[in-house]
Amino acid sequence: MRCSIAVVAAVGLTAAVACRLQLWPSPQRADNSLCYVCHADFTSEAIVVTHARRAIGCDRCHGPSDPHMSNEDNVIAPDVMFERAQVNWLCTVCHARLKSSHQTIEIGATDRGKVCTDCHGHHRVDQPRRRWDKRTRQLL
Repeated sequence: MRCSIAVVAAVGLTAAVACRLQLWPSPQRADNSLCYVCHADFTSEAIVVTHARRAIGCDRCHGPSDPHMSNEDNVIAPDVMFERAQVNWLCTVCHARLKSSHQTIEIGATDRGKVCTDCHGHHRVDQPRRRWDKRTRQLL
């Protein structure tokens, strides 16, 4: 019995060290390079970097947006855009368990106009060249 516990512990410790040292390949990082051509400010943006490390790219929330990416004049909107009021809903699509814990921690946060990206990353274009109506996807 003692031997089997030691073996299980050794295997577990070896696996933990291997993961920490990344001896086993991690999931492939999301390739957002086409987005970064115009949205270079997102290359170091915390929420983008964190999701990209987990193979979650811009397209997961904003759709493939191929016409938008291939349009150098930036007159075609991304496939999906979100108004500020939609941010919390979008985040809780994948992070559902956080919804209930944050309701407890941040009672009334949404009533005060708070959204997830107020604390968890900026995720806004710093100097937009175009302004879009996020509901209609039309240029303003």
